[in-house]
Amino acid sequence: MGRGRGCGDRTASGALGATNPLIGRDGDLQLVREQLRIGAGGGALLVAGEAGVGKSAVLDALAGSALADGVQVLRAAGVEFEADCSYSGLNQILFPFPGALEHLGPVRP
Repeated sequence: MGRGRGCGDRTASGALGATNPLIGRDGDLQLVREQLRIGAGGGALLVAGEAGVGKSAVLDALAGSALADGVQVLRAAGVEFEADCSYSGLNQILFPFPGALEHLGPVRP
C-alpha cells in the first residue's frame, strides 16, 4: 500500500508532499496494514482506545494511501448512543450499497 518507509512520505490526509506528516507512527501504520491484509484481498479491523491518542490520524493516513493506490475503503465510526444497537457499524458500512448484498458470495467459515 505505502511506498518506501511505510507511509512516512504521506500526511494524515494521505496526500503526497503535503504538510503535517505523521511522525513516529510508521510501526502503527505497518501493523494496521498487515491486519487489514492490504494488497492480499483486504479485511476488517476494529480500532479502540482513549480519546486523543491518534487513532483517527493513523486511519486517515492509511485510507488516503489506500485510496491513492486504488483500494476501496469503507469506514464506520462508533458513537456511544449506538453501543447497545447490534450491527450499527455494519449498517453504516453497507447503507450506501443497497443493491450489493445480492451479489455477495457464499458465507465462509
